Amino acid sequence: MYHIITFSRRRIITEFPPFIDLTTPARAVARRAFNTSICRSATMSYGATPGATIDADSSFGRRREDGVRVSPRALLGAIAVACAAALAAHEVGRSTGARLGLKAGLGLCSCECRCDSDGGGGGGGAPALSVARGAAANMPKTLLDVEVTDPRRCGTLAAERNYSAWVHYDEHVEAAEKRNRCAFYDIFGPFAEDETDEHRVTGCSVPGMTPLGGCGTVRGWHRTASQAYAMGMGNAPSSNVCRQFAAQHGYEAWLWLSPAHPEAARRNSCVFYSAFHSAHADEPGDVIHGTACTNPHASVANGCRNHARHAQNEIEGWAHATHTYAEGFGKAKGPGDCKRYAKQHGYPSFLFINEKHPSAQHRFSCAYYLSNGAGEVEPGWGPYSASTQIVNSGNDDIHILGCADDSKTPLEGCA
Repeated sequence: MYHIITFSRRRIITEFPPFIDLTTPARAVARRAFNTSICRSATMSYGATPGATIDADSSFGRRREDGVRVSPRALLGAIAVACAAALAAHEVGRSTGARLGLKAGLGLCSCECRCDSDGGGGGGGAPALSVARGAAANMPKTLLDVEVTDPRRCGTLAAERNYSAWVHYDEHVEAAEKRNRCAFYDIFGPFAEDETDEHRVTGCSVPGMTPLGGCGTVRGWHRTASQAYAMGMGNAPSSNVCRQFAAQHGYEAWLWLSPAHPEAARRNSCVFYSAFHSAHADEPGDVIHGTACTNPHASVANGCRNHARHAQNEIEGWAHATHTYAEGFGKAKGPGDCKRYAKQHGYPSFLFINEKHPSAQHRFSCAYYLSNGAGEVEPGWGPYSASTQIVNSGNDDIHILGCADDSKTPLEGCA
């Protein structure tokens, strides 16, 4: 069973028994002793809500909001260590120190503390991960067959493997194969905490994201955004494959299709969104489709708008201007490939063409525009500028028009 105590993220020891008149050095010693002892005794710091007070009457062994998992024995020992250190620092006599240290450990020492995300004490640590008790039922998960006793480790492993959300099972869960294991959600959405669950905890892999917010992901799929099976079908046994490919080839968002998809050919496949320009709400109950932003810090619920492209550096449509297929045809898997080539070869703007183009030759190709209008394709159309017509702007599931310079927009001719 988990005993959960909440710690604030910025406060350490704030109060000692009134009969101990601590000097500043003594208080500092006590802070360090308590913080180090309790944080390292804890199984995990979740960086939870601020302001919980630790004392014998209200906190020992009681479940509080998500914070640090720690046994009453460890907590008692930590308080005893802290108070004993404070007494020693204050040069209280040995016999008195031992006696008062024990009393303090039994609850006379009222403290507040914090733990960093790495489990240590003190300030300056990385932001902690947000968690909630319980596990999302019926959601596809990938189980890691490695013993993990520290749930915090699941968050690290999830981030390393490009998953947005994870669940940790303690040693008391019924299924033996899941005990002290991590599982990563292939499909996830807004998750409400189950306060009765003492053996499983769900969390996000990125600080700032919350399970209640789906860790930035949703169940379901965006019907109107431009989509492409850029890596084929049936070759994504888990969703993390999609994020890795999307990041490599410049897609803004992606969709994973689970083994439950009614069409066998589409199962275990990734679909990529070139321009994910509008928000998409969670579709509860959908265990087939899972949508996420390529940037793990962005959220599908706001259209992945805190990605660099929120300023419309890339849009749907194509420019009615002279262009060139400088690197030939079929060389790109995503708009990111076109952008890299444009930057390397001095093209201010580019056009990515996905697999839906009616001409097989043009699929997965890049076209480039020069400000002087040079190019072999339609030389009579002239140079691309702010006054150039953008065909099917915002309503094109084949073309993505973008600028090599992240600060520019195709709506102004990438000028």
